[in-house]
Amino acid sequence: MKTIVNLLKLLKLTLILPLVLLLSGCQLILLDPAGWVANQERDLLIASTVLMLVIIVPVLVLAVYIPGGIATAARPRKTTTRNSSTRRCSKRLSGACRS
Repeated sequence: MKTIVNLLKLLKLTLILPLVLLLSGCQLILLDPAGWVANQERDLLIASTVLMLVIIVPVLVLAVYIPGGIATAARPRKTTTRNSSTRRCSKRLSGACRS
């Protein structure tokens, strides 16, 4: 039931977000330069954004992957223990087996 509610919330968000962006009337004037200096600034903006994404995206992926790997490596392995009824007696012990 909870997953259905979460799915509906996600669906609402995905339907509302494009509508909000469409009705906001935003224009990308920043990337429509009018002059030599504006062309240079646009190229600098695009290059810096790409370089930041080249650095930030792998860092975010590793930030999720590395702690998960550490958590699985830190888990103790399951060890099988024998029941007291299946223990074998040592030859050194005299008399009945001790548990």
